[in-house]
Amino acid sequence: MSALPESIRLFALCRAMEFNHLPVAGGLYDQDPELLDQWLEIWRLQAAHDKREREREKRKSGGARGQSSRRRPR
Repeated sequence: MSALPESIRLFALCRAMEFNHLPVAGGLYDQDPELLDQWLEIWRLQAAHDKREREREKRKSGGARGQSSRRRPR
């Protein structure tokens, strides 16, 4: 198995610690800008995935009332 990119490994580690600890001492302004750009891309992809999952679950449950808005052909 190949090694994960450093930005993903650090993201997973910081996420596990609820971002209470960052790679470099100090606040967000003290972090490597390139790392933060890579994390922003991870957050963007994660938000898009979460949105797709919510939509899939909504379709799976049939909307608010649990029924499909269209009738199925017999």
